[in-house]
Amino acid sequence: MTSTLRRFWKYWLLAAVVIALFVRLGVWQLHRKAEKEALFAQVQAQVDARKSQPLSLAFTRDRMQDFDWAEGRCALEGRHAILLDNQLNEGRAGVRAFAPCAIDDTGRSVMIDFGWYPLAANRTMPRPILPTALDVRGVLMPPPSGGLVADQVQKGSGVTVVTRIDAQSLKQALGNTPVAPRVLRLDPALKVGGLRDFHVFPSTMPPEKHFAYAVQWFAMAAAILIITVLLSLRAKKP
Repeated sequence: MTSTLRRFWKYWLLAAVVIALFVRLGVWQLHRKAEKEALFAQVQAQVDARKSQPLSLAFTRDRMQDFDWAEGRCALEGRHAILLDNQLNEGRAGVRAFAPCAIDDTGRSVMIDFGWYPLAANRTMPRPILPTALDVRGVLMPPPSGGLVADQVQKGSGVTVVTRIDAQSLKQALGNTPVAPRVLRLDPALKVGGLRDFHVFPSTMPPEKHFAYAVQWFAMAAAILIITVLLSLRAKKP
């Protein structure tokens, strides 16, 4: 009987480690939920206030991770489209179309998010119809992610497919044009481009999903605890 209990304490130690891990993962998911809710609230506050800022604010380094409502007029030189690949919308595969828009005579450009376009089954890339100049308004926000630009899909096709949006890499791909570290998510009310909204993370899980995963981790921790207690009680029986 004593040897059985001694052996079972090892299982208690293992269970404690697993339970602690599951609880930690659940707490992390709750933190991620709170972070995303805070970001959504910040964006919604800008959308509700619509306090107009100049597009040049996109170049302000100390606001790279912030959200600001901006308005202005810019020129789409060459109307070259940057297509961000691997973008889902309600489970459908597609791309998000961006284009560099010159905001002043110095050639500085802000990447304008023209929205989501579906992909055909053969992965033929869409050709967004973009104007030569546009009065824009929307939310300045960090790009979806940072990384390297992929190769062009077709020479002279007028589009470049990328897996991530990165200011330095885009600067090289666009002929050394200075590109702002933030992008402008166009107001969905503007009749241009594809499907748009002000969702901060269009291709990642919403806060509700993080909460659901947290509940699952806590439930698994509780299940391990209950199973360990039941086995321990059974081991004590003569």
